[in-house]
Amino acid sequence: MNSMTMRTQIFFILIFLMNVLNSHAQISEGGAIIQLGDKKTIPIQIQSDSQRVKALADAAFSTHGGYRLVLGGDVSFVFDLNLESSGTLVLQILSGDPSRVQFKRSITGATVAGMVYKACDLAVVQTLGIPGYFSGEIAFVGEQSGHREIWLSDVLFNSPRRVTSDQSNSLNPSLSPDGNFLIYTGYFKTGFADLFKIDLRTGKRTVFANFNGTNMGGVFSPNGKWVASILSSTGNHELWLSTAERTSLRRLTNNDSSEASPTWSPDGKQIILTSDRPGAPRLHLMSVNGGKMQRIPTNISGYCAEPDWNPRHKNLVAFTAAVGGRFQIALYDFKKNHSAFLTELAGDCVEPCWTNDGRHLLFTRKEGGRKGLWILDTETKSAKPLHAASFRGASQADFILKQ
Repeated sequence: MNSMTMRTQIFFILIFLMNVLNSHAQISEGGAIIQLGDKKTIPIQIQSDSQRVKALADAAFSTHGGYRLVLGGDVSFVFDLNLESSGTLVLQILSGDPSRVQFKRSITGATVAGMVYKACDLAVVQTLGIPGYFSGEIAFVGEQSGHREIWLSDVLFNSPRRVTSDQSNSLNPSLSPDGNFLIYTGYFKTGFADLFKIDLRTGKRTVFANFNGTNMGGVFSPNGKWVASILSSTGNHELWLSTAERTSLRRLTNNDSSEASPTWSPDGKQIILTSDRPGAPRLHLMSVNGGKMQRIPTNISGYCAEPDWNPRHKNLVAFTAAVGGRFQIALYDFKKNHSAFLTELAGDCVEPCWTNDGRHLLFTRKEGGRKGLWILDTETKSAKPLHAASFRGASQADFILKQ
């Protein structure tokens, strides 16, 4: 066999081996297990010596959309989660044929659910290379008591708890990035919309804005130092900025239209908001330093509102758009200058809110006189409810992942 033939054979053998590697999981240079190939969903199996741990992990991954739970057979990964007698949870990620441990980590925490969600987040990082959202916290409006009150919960609704007992309309909660504070719109004191701030560590509540007119739409900036609000003390609903401690207040818009639902850019330098300046609600962009609003050419609907800026991908903005006599969640891409609908569900899909991974959206679904919170995987378009139908009137979610 001449040297050219040998080199040719070696070349094709190397290509074959590379193709084999690319069809399986492997360890990346950073130590994370990355699923290679173009599969949209990864088949996984979860095993545990605890039925509760397995049930929690199964429920978490069933909401993701990037994974497919299987009982056996061909799987890319096995996530093994076991509680030790010390109370520590041990995560092992196995893959390959024969199966072997690719990753192992011990996890501690105050609750079993908390440790399981941390482990599941870590498994997502290791197998997809993006953050997990299972350890996140959501603030939302719930109507369990017959009134619209502010609630807090883990993402999977294992421990929802009511924060307000105003017996009035308590709306539009916004969590500070560190999870220590919450701002919401309340009507309980005056019957008019005022902004209130709650220290979630102590439960102390203070008035954040109670000017003449309506005070609403308070949203913390990504660094937690600023709050964007919609105030009508000057006659119209205008956008204002203040420090989180309300030591200064600055007006950003001054026009004859009404503004609403501000959302911050990931770097905190810009704001997208809804304005009816064109005659109907549309999305507009402006700098936090002021200046003119620029209309965003969504070109998908005559009604575009409730924007939420992607925390990881600055070019993406989710919003609510009218279509066919109902409302659905849409996505605008600044790079492509293009919009597309993300949901096509019966009823109305409104109030989108990104999770920390920049891939999933929480949203409110209204159908048949009922409403509840759902989660959407924007890559696979998989959408699932976050809670049982018995939880009444959950809506207006805000999400954070505590550091």
